[in-house]
Amino acid sequence: MTAQLHDTVEYRKHVFELAGVQGTGLFEPSAHGLTPWAMSTACQRGFLCRYRVADKRLLLEELRIGLSAQEEQAVREGHGTPLSGQLPTYASEAHERVVYTRLRAPVAFTGGLLVVDGFNRRAPFHEGLHPAWGRKRVQELLFEGGRLVEERDCDGVMARVHEQAREKSLELELAPHRALVAQWLADAFRRDYAPDLG
Repeated sequence: MTAQLHDTVEYRKHVFELAGVQGTGLFEPSAHGLTPWAMSTACQRGFLCRYRVADKRLLLEELRIGLSAQEEQAVREGHGTPLSGQLPTYASEAHERVVYTRLRAPVAFTGGLLVVDGFNRRAPFHEGLHPAWGRKRVQELLFEGGRLVEERDCDGVMARVHEQAREKSLELELAPHRALVAQWLADAFRRDYAPDLG
């Protein structure tokens, strides 16, 4: 299966990939009268969100969504479904059909977001092990009703996990040690972020 594109989160002027979600209240198109259609083999769920943390609030800044041919035609004619007071625009790129920009829509999310960036070349790679495994920058953001209540820089924790992996020679035989690595990573975060195997 094709690796799936991920939502992004702008946090402290840096754009991170959203690697894990544990909670409720992130943007759902169906709650706004939108029914997403797959945009490409890399976006089967049919939409991508760009979130931003500003003034300790979680905002939806941009939405890219695939819609039916009839709905796309309505967008081309300037009659798309408004979202947070904004009309969508139509993009000709195959994977970015309908785009909502400058939304600045508050998101009442409660739970944890695990955001990551950059690959750590020293970490043994194993697809599906954990959303933070093998990443250089790892941040855990905890929200209540869309308000940021705790932010944790987990880079140091991940560096220690990678060092423990090297000490246990997990680079060579990672599969037999998955439970041990999973425990180390579970201890690293406030919430449990299951691996995204899609």
